[in-house]
Amino acid sequence: HVGTEQHHVDHRRGVGGADDAGAQPRPAHAAARHGKHAAGGRARRGAGGGTATAMNEPIVAALQMTSHADVARNLDTARRLVARARAGGACLAVLPENFCFMGRNEAERRAIVEQDGDGPIQRAVAVMACESGMWIVAGTQPIAVPGDPRPANACIVYDAAGKRAARYDKIHLFDVDLPGGREGYRESANAVPGAKPVTVDTPAGRLGLTVCYDLRFPELFRQLVAEGAEI
Repeated sequence: HVGTEQHHVDHRRGVGGADDAGAQPRPAHAAARHGKHAAGGRARRGAGGGTATAMNEPIVAALQMTSHADVARNLDTARRLVARARAGGACLAVLPENFCFMGRNEAERRAIVEQDGDGPIQRAVAVMACESGMWIVAGTQPIAVPGDPRPANACIVYDAAGKRAARYDKIHLFDVDLPGGREGYRESANAVPGAKPVTVDTPAGRLGLTVCYDLRFPELFRQLVAEGAEI
């Protein structure tokens, strides 16, 4: 969304529309689920939400936003989108990677690193979850790693009471050299990779947590399915 100010709420069963005037709504994207739990009338387990069937499917909202180098502004946007997702009937909202901050350089990013379990960003999202009564997958944010100057790119999940339900640290970091050797990128120079897959039970089913470049590694998804991931 470079050069735009577009914010969207895409619901798994419908289109949430645009957050700002002039932004256009996008089609909803279906959540990928393990085959045996596809719609067809079979019950599905959830945390705190009982079971759901094809006749009463939970709604999951994908929150899309353009992040800036202003944490307060980003949190205000996230707060509005969470409220809209709740108004649309969602039980679970998913924020994007780097939802809370997209800085101009690594020094700016390190300035907003928080300790695990506390900090203004973590507290703000916990309040959003509690006030909305909805589960939130809080994209990613930099969380300090003891003994290493690099933070983890951590995805924290909050339950409807605002309590932490899970944390996943991005395992596969984006290290690449473009053909010709003229340009490259090393995410690992500024982030500590995660070490283990994470699943968590939610009202929408069991989530397998992954971030961005993880998508290129199917063995991670096979392991998540083996651990019961449905979404």
